[in-house]
Amino acid sequence: MSDSHWIWLLAAIPAVAGILLLLWRRWQLRRRDVEWQLGRVSREVLRDIALPDGMEGLAYIDFLALTPSGICVILVRDYEGAIFGAEEIEQWTQMVGGGSHPFPNPLHQLQDLESAVRARVPAVPVFGYVVFTDKAVFPRTRPAGVLQPENLQKTLAAHGQRRAEIPRDLEMAWAELKLQLHHPQG
Repeated sequence: MSDSHWIWLLAAIPAVAGILLLLWRRWQLRRRDVEWQLGRVSREVLRDIALPDGMEGLAYIDFLALTPSGICVILVRDYEGAIFGAEEIEQWTQMVGGGSHPFPNPLHQLQDLESAVRARVPAVPVFGYVVFTDKAVFPRTRPAGVLQPENLQKTLAAHGQRRAEIPRDLEMAWAELKLQLHHPQG
């Protein structure tokens, strides 16, 4: 490789690193928006945790929220463009930049995460939502169980107000669940 190639390569590294840092920062801001909205309607919110999945592995959960009506599991998806999907189909499709990109139905992953939580606290209600960031649009019907930031707060408010009393059995289950969590490094 000639010296000019090395110079271009060395010049490109900071540019690529800067772009990656900008994308990561935008992702973090979108996640903070979800976390802020969860905090407004939940007693307590935990983020970026892992829970034993019952199969000698870990279930990675974006957010867990304690609400007066149960424990809420939130799976965040940061997809851009038009999203086409339904509860019962295996593959959903992202249309962006003139291309079509299939991806697994995130509601199936959400069900697995809910099951991992239920296995740890079987006596209390566990429910969840997949939250797509505001870069995604659903040209057809948005599937049940899928939210976007603009309707997250209203939907969760239906599960009880933040200041509402948390039933004692739910508080105890939440405390027990927190003892079983792993906080991934990073």
